[in-house]
Amino acid sequence: MRVIAQLDNPHKLDVSYKNQLYFGASQNWFHRGNMIEGGCGPIMGLNMGLYLGLLERKDLESDLRDAYSGIPPFELPFGDRIRKSKLKLPSTFGVFSLKRMDKFIQEYLGTKGFKVNNKLKVHTETKVLAGMCFGDLLSWIKDSLDQNHPLGLLNTFRQSYIYMENQTIKKNFRTHWVMVTGLLQDTRGHYYLVCSTWGKKGLINLTDLYHKKSLLDPLFQSGMIKVKMN
Repeated sequence: MRVIAQLDNPHKLDVSYKNQLYFGASQNWFHRGNMIEGGCGPIMGLNMGLYLGLLERKDLESDLRDAYSGIPPFELPFGDRIRKSKLKLPSTFGVFSLKRMDKFIQEYLGTKGFKVNNKLKVHTETKVLAGMCFGDLLSWIKDSLDQNHPLGLLNTFRQSYIYMENQTIKKNFRTHWVMVTGLLQDTRGHYYLVCSTWGKKGLINLTDLYHKKSLLDPLFQSGMIKVKMN
């Protein structure tokens, strides 16, 4: 695939946890089932902090707690029991709100950035997939990555997949946040996003994701968030 744009040195996301190397933090690091199932939003924010150099990496357990407490996903009462039952119902609904994520990123990364340099300020910008034409979305993504601004992507209920492990494994991509590090194009002209998810590198077909709209889009918006530090 042809590289259209990517963050400078995406390997800044490389992190060691319990003697294993990851591409970004993983929600599997949480200690409780509900936190693992619904923790993609806090993990995405933590990964942005890792990439921007705002976390010392000395105490990742503390970083996990900080991120999760900053934007705790909505959990059903007795969620762990539900998750372990035979009902096959979700025990948590995660973080579905672009507005809520925007507020969290400003507060969480703003606090981390202040500790590094008290003159650093966080600026965010959100985009709703249904509210943009595809060409404008591509330009916004490319410009953001070219300027080295990390991106987060939320898909709520649009039909999509993440291709993992050199595209040999395909996972459902719904109700999930990822951090975006690159934009690629294949020989068919389809565009793909390179992302960090579950501590690994994944590929998402952005062309398909954009065009496969959901009836739930007006209620649960899929979209992206850009972070700038200056």
